[in-house]
Amino acid sequence: RGEAKFFVPVLPFLSDWFQYRDTRVDLSWDHDPTRGVTRIFAGREVVFEGEPVDIITEGDELNCQYEQSERYVICSSPLPGKKRVQIVSSER
Repeated sequence: RGEAKFFVPVLPFLSDWFQYRDTRVDLSWDHDPTRGVTRIFAGREVVFEGEPVDIITEGDELNCQYEQSERYVICSSPLPGKKRVQIVSSER
């Protein structure tokens, strides 16, 4: 069972209330490699307005990157356990 956080600041004051300064996708989960990859919607055009992003990973041998259309980030790891990925604007 995982937890996902998706925050797109529509009004600037909401960023302060939720302690986010930027748009971000933050997902943590218990990874089971037998279930395949984790696919996360984080479209660069839609979510990040085409700006560069940083993909920050936590967890043993976790690899996350955009697929070709840059609509989804695909995460995989051969090892089970707690994993986390944060996708944030590089223009912070």
